[in-house]
Amino acid sequence: ILIDDIDVIIRGGYDNCAHASKNIHSEELTEIDGSLNLAPVIEVSGDSSKHLVVLENLVVRNGSQSGIKAHDSDAFLEVNNSIIGSNTNNLTQGGGISVLAGDLDLIANNITIIDNTAGFGGGLACQGAEASVLITGQSTFQANLALGEEGGTSGSGGAIFMAQGCTVSMYT
Repeated sequence: ILIDDIDVIIRGGYDNCAHASKNIHSEELTEIDGSLNLAPVIEVSGDSSKHLVVLENLVVRNGSQSGIKAHDSDAFLEVNNSIIGSNTNNLTQGGGISVLAGDLDLIANNITIIDNTAGFGGGLACQGAEASVLITGQSTFQANLALGEEGGTSGSGGAIFMAQGCTVSMYT
């Protein structure tokens, strides 16, 4: 899914369209599986103006270049009540979520980032002086792995990797 320079809400957790129109949530999360693509499952891009992107009640899994990727983008990105799992980014950083450069503000509430792998920041990677991450609620990082460059064994930030002025705050 490519979200390019627009405001959008992707909300899962409904049994059918009738329930969605009446806002009747189920217990299940909606799965977005990227296993058939050689790309991120969800990519946020564009920098024409600050956009709002909301992702809720989702399972984002099996991305081969991150579960959620936001590089050089200008956006408020909210990820709520979601699982980001079994994603890889062995070429670079951020197996689960990758934030690089741009003016992106990520707010993650009640998320589980699990079983992701990257060169750096297996669970979450954030780089750039104007990028920020706020993690709240019942959020967890579990079994994420940083392999280092070219799949070596000396990566940094199995759970979280931050560099070049990115601000990460976690209240969970």
